[in-house]
Amino acid sequence: MASEFNVFWEILSAVASHEGVEETALDPPLFEAVDTDALEALYANSPAESPQPTVSFVYRGHNVVVNRPNEVEIQPAEETA
Repeated sequence: MASEFNVFWEILSAVASHEGVEETALDPPLFEAVDTDALEALYANSPAESPQPTVSFVYRGHNVVVNRPNEVEIQPAEETA
């Protein structure tokens, strides 16, 4: 079963919305922060009712947390000492 949502665009939309910019203004490209093909494949064949993996990574100074293909959270990146 293919995912109903494109995770790549959900992430771009969430980050752009959080920053108040257009998706096209985001630089560097998302694929420099995470393997977007692997992320899409991870969610592509998962039935919506089954447990979904959570993926998190840092992009543009934010922690991006993907809980489901259509559930993306943007959080401040944790600073390391």
